[in-house]
Amino acid sequence: MSHAKSERWKRKLAELATIHAGHPLLAEMEALLGNYGTLERRLEKIASISDKMQNELFRLYEARNVSEAQLAISLQNLERAEAEQRQLLSVASHEFRTPAAMIKASLDSLAILKDRIPPEVAQRLENIGQASLRLNKLANNLISHDRLQELALKPRKQSIELGQLVREVVGKYPQPNVSKAHSAL
Repeated sequence: MSHAKSERWKRKLAELATIHAGHPLLAEMEALLGNYGTLERRLEKIASISDKMQNELFRLYEARNVSEAQLAISLQNLERAEAEQRQLLSVASHEFRTPAAMIKASLDSLAILKDRIPPEVAQRLENIGQASLRLNKLANNLISHDRLQELALKPRKQSIELGQLVREVVGKYPQPNVSKAHSAL
């Protein structure tokens, strides 16, 4: 009932009060009309609160959608960065291996002349050989790291019914007999 109808009922009640003063039903009607006004104000307040809650829920829903979109973009950026990193590691390992192989081949060729090379030059060649081995090991480590990354488990996003999962896990284990355990104490 609208506020206008409520006022109309109050006027009619006032008319009836002048005509049927002291009638017992008139007092009951006045009480009901007072209760109706209180209920009407409460309903208006509830409607206002409901509107505010609906607006807040919509705002939260929109914020969630924005967050999900941002997370999806971040995930795409991360996947793209990982792909670029793998590409860089692959190129870097190749770029390290090629000169390391050339240095090693040159050192192997010079090893034939080992008896005719002065000791200090031989020591330098030994140092170059060690550096070449380290460079080759670094290239191998880069390749190994890259391959391990490719084999790494990728997380999958999936919805689960948590209550069902808990029931399944609990169902796998026998339930203790509480009465026996309690009587043993």
